[in-house]
Amino acid sequence: MSLFERETPSTIEYLWLEQFKDKPRVLTDVLQPDEYDTLTKNASHAPMFIAPLTKSPHHDMKGNGIEAAKVQLQGTQGFRTLVLQFQDKKHILYTSLEEFQRDAQAASPHLIVTVFDDLLASKQLALLRVDILAADIDRLQAKRVLDYTRRFYTDGALFRWVESFNHRARGFDFAGFTGSFPDHWPRKG
Repeated sequence: MSLFERETPSTIEYLWLEQFKDKPRVLTDVLQPDEYDTLTKNASHAPMFIAPLTKSPHHDMKGNGIEAAKVQLQGTQGFRTLVLQFQDKKHILYTSLEEFQRDAQAASPHLIVTVFDDLLASKQLALLRVDILAADIDRLQAKRVLDYTRRFYTDGALFRWVESFNHRARGFDFAGFTGSFPDHWPRKG
């Protein structure tokens, strides 16, 4: 990080995104100070939530144009549920709901987000790195999960669902929640 100290924030962002752009198992992004503050404050108050892992269209392509077109038309139908947990201000772990329910302590992470906040005070940005550990998750899926997490932890209206999940778990209406966000939670079919 000390090499970045000499650079402007826009140069740092460019270098950070460029450095990993061709790595299929890594995704990077940046957080501005206000988003970082809101995200970490909300995560300390409500560290767990659920996220949809929707299928990427190319996972189902069989090689012929008709089949590929059908998949493109179907978009993101079908999904798995991930459980996310903020470990501290620097890490978010994602695992499958099935593994989490079976044995939360032994569940393997499918995605790990690391937040590097070393440059927050001096350059007004935090760097994000997503390591994709599960072989069946691609960069597009990881990006959708990261964007979803950022939205639900930084938008006050959406964060009420996160609070409900953490503080009123027995009364959390999963069907009502997923039905309220059909773009994120397509119906299984």
